[in-house]
Amino acid sequence: MRLRGLIILIYCCTSLICWSQNKVDSVSLESYLQAVESNSTFSFFYQKEWVDGFNVPAQTEVESFTPSILTELPLLQQKVSAAEIVELEPQFAESNEPTTDPEKVLFRVGSIKEYGKTNENVIKGIIRSTEGEPVADAFVYSSKNYALTGEDGRYEIVLPSGKTVLQFQKVCMVDTKRSLFVYSSGNFDVDMQPDIQVLETIEVLASRERTIQSAEIGLLKLSKKDVKIVPALLGEKDVIRVATLSAGIQNVGEGAAGISVRGGKADQNLFLLDNATIFNTNHFFGFFTILHPDGVSDMELFKSGIQA
Repeated sequence: MRLRGLIILIYCCTSLICWSQNKVDSVSLESYLQAVESNSTFSFFYQKEWVDGFNVPAQTEVESFTPSILTELPLLQQKVSAAEIVELEPQFAESNEPTTDPEKVLFRVGSIKEYGKTNENVIKGIIRSTEGEPVADAFVYSSKNYALTGEDGRYEIVLPSGKTVLQFQKVCMVDTKRSLFVYSSGNFDVDMQPDIQVLETIEVLASRERTIQSAEIGLLKLSKKDVKIVPALLGEKDVIRVATLSAGIQNVGEGAAGISVRGGKADQNLFLLDNATIFNTNHFFGFFTILHPDGVSDMELFKSGIQA
C-alpha cells in the first residue's frame, strides 16, 4: 500500500514539473515583438488579431533578433525595409499550389500602416483589354458598392477594409473577378479578355431573279407587298391608288374616281381581274374600292405599248 502511494506521488510531481516547463518554454509573439522594439531599432506594424495565438521559444534572445526568426511562423508574411521596419501580415494563400490565374490570387491594396484607420477606402484603377485598349462602360461592383468606367477605362469605388471580392462585367468581354485585401485607399488595375463567340455556319438562300425574255416598254409590275404599302383611307387600301405613285399616272381630280394614264381620260382605261373586265373599280366617289388588297397577288400596269 505504501509503495502504491509513493508511485502516485512521483507521477504527480513529474506531471507538475513538465507542465511548469511547458508553461515557460514559450512566450507570446506580441510580447516578444514589444520587447524587441524596446531594446532595438526595429519597428513592427501588425494587427493584434494577426499575431494572436503565435508563440516564440522563451530562450529566444531579444538582443540578437533578426527578421529570419519570424520565417518559422508559417502563417505570417513579412517585408523588411531599409529602415529596419518590419511589416507583418497574414498569409492568405488559398492554395498550396502556385497558380497564374488572377481569379485565384489574393491582391493587397493600400498600405498596411494605414489599415484600420478608416472603413471607407477609395480604390481607383483602369480597366484595359488584353490589347491594351481602355474598356469603357464596364460595370465594377462588390457586395457593398458599384461603379462604372469612363471613356478612358478609369473607375473609382469605395470599399471597406479587409477582404472583399470585386466583380468586373462588360458586354462583349469575359466576366472576371478579383479577390482583394484592402488595407487603405490605393490603385488596382485589371485586364479583361474579349468574349469571342464562334458562330455556326450561316446559309443564305435567295430566289433567282427572273431573266428578261423580251423588252416590255412601259410595263410596271407590283407585288402584293408593294400594294400594301399605300396608306389606308377609312380603313381600306385602294390597289388602284398605288399606280398613281408611278410617273405618268395621276388622279383624275379631287372628288372624282379613276386615274389618268399619260394624259388620257379615265374612261379610256381597261381593268382586268383574272382576264375578266371590270367596268368600275370603285364607288362612292372613289372613297371605296372593290378590289381588296388581300385578294390581289400582283398587279401589272401598261402605260404604253399595250399588248394585242
